[in-house]
Amino acid sequence: MSMTIKMMFDNALSFCVEKTKQGRNLILTSLHQGDKKTHSSFRYALAKQIVSYLNNTVNSCIKAAYIYGTVLEDRASFTSDIDMIIHINNGKEKLQQAIKKLDKKMLEHYKNFMGDRCEEMGHFLDIHIVNDREIIERKGYGAMVTSIETPPIKIWTREG
Repeated sequence: MSMTIKMMFDNALSFCVEKTKQGRNLILTSLHQGDKKTHSSFRYALAKQIVSYLNNTVNSCIKAAYIYGTVLEDRASFTSDIDMIIHINNGKEKLQQAIKKLDKKMLEHYKNFMGDRCEEMGHFLDIHIVNDREIIERKGYGAMVTSIETPPIKIWTREG
């Protein structure tokens, strides 16, 4: 899993390089200086990879994934987590276990990547799992999926 996480971070950096047309060293400098737009883009790119990884890990129980919060508002900082909602068919317990394991490993990698600025972070991922019923009945985070006021952005959907 460590190589996978390293690859996710490298891919997120490449995404930022392509998006900004700046070099990798400038992106790294922006991250280490706390540039909110760079942190937001970096987390957005990570989120897309995270959901693909989780979907492969839990044998395709994910229907869609959404991102919301500071990342969408270009307000992410050193210590911002990645706020996501994952819409599933089934397999909530297995997905929760995979998220917990991934969060621990990603936080460890992120702390090594960013240094002292984020030592107090307790987690890197804030992922909420919803099912069809919660979305239809607009319960909990299921209500956010169809929110008019603060809609999340769909970043992943099952093909086919």
